[in-house]
Amino acid sequence: MIPLVIALLIAALCIIIAVLSVFVTVVIRRNSRLEREKKRRVYELESAIAAEKALKEQVDRLQETNNVLSESLTQASQDYNLLAREHRELEARTSALQKTLEAQPTAPKRAMRKNSASASGEGT
Repeated sequence: MIPLVIALLIAALCIIIAVLSVFVTVVIRRNSRLEREKKRRVYELESAIAAEKALKEQVDRLQETNNVLSESLTQASQDYNLLAREHRELEARTSALQKTLEAQPTAPKRAMRKNSASASGEGT
């Protein structure tokens, strides 16, 4: 009877070892899958961080360009205002000169004497 009990105990231990080995195999596979998923997520995170950094650099370049363009626009606006003011002043002066010319009586044009000697530069 004792050999039968020992045989049963050995069989039970073999079954327990087989169940444990199946359990360990499942756990190892699950761990391996989790490791791959973790590596994938780390890669995605690193990619997102790199993309964010690139976007920040692009924003900085665009802000710098915006500042330059804003300064140029301000200068162009000042130049335009100066030219517009000068144009208005010239128009006012032209208008005043035109009114002055229109108000003056028109005199007949003087007739130049035609002297062939003095006109051609020959003479004396």
